[in-house]
Amino acid sequence: MPPTAEVAPQRAESNSSTAPARPSLRLSEDVKRDAKGSIRLAIDALSAVASVTEDLPYIGAVSGALNAMMKIYTEVGAYRSEWKAVASTSQKIKEIVDEAHAKCVKLVDGRGGSLPPVILEPLYRLEESLIITVTTLNACMPVAANTRSLRFRKRMQGYIREVLNRGDLADKVKQCRSDMQTTLELFNTRLNIDHALRMQYLVDMIEQWNRKMPRPRVTSTSLKLPPAPAIFHGRSEEVHHAVNLILYQAPARVALLGPGGIGKTSIALSVIHHRRVTERYGEHRYFMSCEAVTTAEGVLQGLAKIFGLKPDGGIDATPMNVLLSHLVTQPALVLCLDNLETPWDVDGPGVEDLLENIANISRVTLIVTIRGTKRPQRVSWTLPFLPPVEPLALESALRIWDAICVTHDEYSAKLIQAVDRVPSAVMFLALRAESDSSEMLWTQWEREKVGLLQIQGSDTRLNNIGISVRLSLEQLRLRADEEARLMQSCYRTSGALLTLYSSAH
Repeated sequence: MPPTAEVAPQRAESNSSTAPARPSLRLSEDVKRDAKGSIRLAIDALSAVASVTEDLPYIGAVSGALNAMMKIYTEVGAYRSEWKAVASTSQKIKEIVDEAHAKCVKLVDGRGGSLPPVILEPLYRLEESLIITVTTLNACMPVAANTRSLRFRKRMQGYIREVLNRGDLADKVKQCRSDMQTTLELFNTRLNIDHALRMQYLVDMIEQWNRKMPRPRVTSTSLKLPPAPAIFHGRSEEVHHAVNLILYQAPARVALLGPGGIGKTSIALSVIHHRRVTERYGEHRYFMSCEAVTTAEGVLQGLAKIFGLKPDGGIDATPMNVLLSHLVTQPALVLCLDNLETPWDVDGPGVEDLLENIANISRVTLIVTIRGTKRPQRVSWTLPFLPPVEPLALESALRIWDAICVTHDEYSAKLIQAVDRVPSAVMFLALRAESDSSEMLWTQWEREKVGLLQIQGSDTRLNNIGISVRLSLEQLRLRADEEARLMQSCYRTSGALLTLYSSAH
């Protein structure tokens, strides 16, 4: 087997608990001891990268390591076509790194400070890829380059091991090619250099403004965090996914997508109240419903109320500046914006500008729930994305029914399937079944295939399932045909739901 890289203890980061973690992968001692020629130069360059602790010199060191690696690709003895592709990808990455280095020099010169996580994250991924690549390159170098001083017997033993391990080595070379291509894609999607540096400059200016200007008056209390849902089944996978992003990829930017009534808000609240999230963030967990807000200015006003912010009326004390200056001085926090599609549909540019500014603050973990399947484009959402929320499994939907009605029968299952196992509709029917039998409801359901969307009574989300579904159908951000069929099915059945409700009132 060729020597492999090894994992070293994770070093502590001095910048922030929310900064991306430096790679824990290190070159093995075997590779360091046996390497010669251009491999030795590349290893020395990577060792220099690992020893750098300041951001700007780190970018320069990475560029130097890439330059050293480029010389090896022409000398490799095995799998030349694969390594040629790796070399091409490396060259593209080096051009991006050099551009980032030049622009970061202008940003940091004379001011100091750390660089944005959006710039450092792809560089850390690249460092790890280079360690794996140089280790594999060393195993592909001509035998004579590394064993010239060995006796014939040892050279033959090395040759035999190479033949036996050739399949494994080929896989490693292909993996190097794949890793470098993935790294390039990460650079292309994450490393919008001009934007990242511009936003970092804005944050720096806000911090300076915050130090010079009187602090906004902050009230001693904020709006209470809504409780976790009392009835919640069948969403453990979604909750686990979101919690892992929040805990291990901080500061996470998480979007919960899906049609109306599918349970996005319940998932978000369950994530915020998760034991490990509560342990990490304590009282610094915030939730705002945007359901009744139609502009970015309205969202800003709601957030000012949640954080207890009251601007003093200074020249620069705009609602946006006051909010951002408050957030950059806070401990790490979680902020959830629920039903964000309402203001986003009306004031798209304003809402995306607000999200972009909030997401650029490394202390803030951001969660949004949006009806539809599209995420705002000006935020670098954390990978892997949560897929749009799907209807419940029948077993989970029946557990929701039983939590309300204690038990169920065949008619309960028929009603649940009729509404495509959408949680809000299941709860609506279960509440009705407390007073009427499920058999009676099913009989009425079969008779009332089409009903009114307008109903009498209170204007709550639960009472307006049909309206919620209709609004979802009008969204432009729907999943292609599959989700459209799901939503249309809910739409067809919602009339009967509303007729059942009206007949009971």
